[in-house]
Amino acid sequence: MTIVKPEAPKEGYGVVEQALGVLSDHPAVMALLAPANTVEVMPPLAVHMLDRDEIMRGAVASQKPVATWRYLIGSGQAMGAADLHVRDGALHFARLDHGRIVQQLYKALTLADAVFSAREDEVKLAIVESPPLYAAALWLKSLGPDPERDCFIPYFDGTQEGPAIQPRSDYLDVLKAKLEERKGVARFAERPSN
Repeated sequence: MTIVKPEAPKEGYGVVEQALGVLSDHPAVMALLAPANTVEVMPPLAVHMLDRDEIMRGAVASQKPVATWRYLIGSGQAMGAADLHVRDGALHFARLDHGRIVQQLYKALTLADAVFSAREDEVKLAIVESPPLYAAALWLKSLGPDPERDCFIPYFDGTQEGPAIQPRSDYLDVLKAKLEERKGVARFAERPSN
């Protein structure tokens, strides 16, 4: 498998470094910088926010412009993720995350590299998130002629223990079922009692 690097804005690394400098007194940033006082900023991943229509169709609209880039940051055991939002054609620091969700994303990336290295086609890595469903996954988008070869590795599902870090080709179907279940619960709650 060849992983095609995303065409990320070049100035993103500078924005991340500047934000880390400004936040250097924050405990999470201090943990990232210790003990060597340096961090590795990994190539960014585009973040696609899934809307209801995409989930119901079972297809991610990858032609939408990228509104968020996520940079994984690491030094030793500490991991963080810096989100940069695109506004008016420029990158702006949005937030710095750390903890279990970032660790799960790192595990998903490691698994993608280990499990999918035997694939012959090219893939592009991205993140898909569905905030209303409290769900996020690493998306391995096949660049070959068969979109059915897309795969997802869920790393956040809103539960305390999190999902099993394993590849799923049916991830969008799982989200669709959750969305339909939620609609059913909402309809049930709207029924007047007699």
